[in-house]
Amino acid sequence: MRKSYPTLDSFVHWRETERPIVWADRFGRAAPLEVEIGYGNGEYLIRRATEHPDRNFVGIELYWESIKRAMRRIKREGVDNVRLLLGDASEILPRVFEPGTLDHAYSLFPCPWPKGRHEHHRLFTTACLQVINSRLKPNAVLKIVTDHAAFRDWVLSQTNGAGFDVTCTEKPAGFETKYERKWIESGQQIFYEINMTRAIAIDRPLTGDYPMKTYRLDDFNAAAFAPEGCTGSVVVEFKEWIFDPDREKAMIRAFVGEPDMKQNVWIEIAKKDGVWILRPAIGGGAIPTRGLQVALDRVRDAALRKRPREVQAE
Repeated sequence: MRKSYPTLDSFVHWRETERPIVWADRFGRAAPLEVEIGYGNGEYLIRRATEHPDRNFVGIELYWESIKRAMRRIKREGVDNVRLLLGDASEILPRVFEPGTLDHAYSLFPCPWPKGRHEHHRLFTTACLQVINSRLKPNAVLKIVTDHAAFRDWVLSQTNGAGFDVTCTEKPAGFETKYERKWIESGQQIFYEINMTRAIAIDRPLTGDYPMKTYRLDDFNAAAFAPEGCTGSVVVEFKEWIFDPDREKAMIRAFVGEPDMKQNVWIEIAKKDGVWILRPAIGGGAIPTRGLQVALDRVRDAALRKRPREVQAE
């Protein structure tokens, strides 16, 4: 198999590392810090890092394919001042970056999610902008560039109460990204650049890990095990579970949704020294949150059930 990328040095597994991240340690130096939210294939991010070797750059992306493309480009261009994070920026920003540490942040051509029923997927809500404000240094700028007029108007509507001085201008092409070239080829000549300068400091402290409670059970009856999810401010959906009687171990996959976090996690129940230990699976990258605790509690409730529900109901 052809090697897709030669090294993972630029990739930071933020779920498995101590947070907030001390970026001076990650880069081996203290330098101005910039963040690109949604960098695509990394073209602009790495070009900017090449042009500004005196700065440190962090790119955030949702998809592993984008991480791989960026790592290949980083190796090809020989840059060492870029680090990459995989995940949703709305989950990463409040957990990974100390308040008041970013010198610049930008997002070029984010998905506008144009359909009304998909609007809740849009990133730059007032709450999100307030978090970004809190992570920027005084007078630092968040730049958003879009080709979509309706998305521009929506972003502008979200800036009230976010602590920014806002300007919006029409600009010709100038960023030389994949999506910009795509829109130019389709005939678009004008793009919209929104610059938000931090004017009023918004206090949004770090989102810390929830103090998790794991469980020790005297017994586990796999035949009776049927965990039930829940809805409300925390959504838990149990997708599947497997049990290995020889290893005396069960694994349960769950979706956990909260207002500021969505994650797919594995929960394990494993016997050790005569006791069944119930906890998030080691190495699964689960973020300790209230929602994860709810999922653990519901797995515990199901594990303590001695007989199937239909028998209990008789």
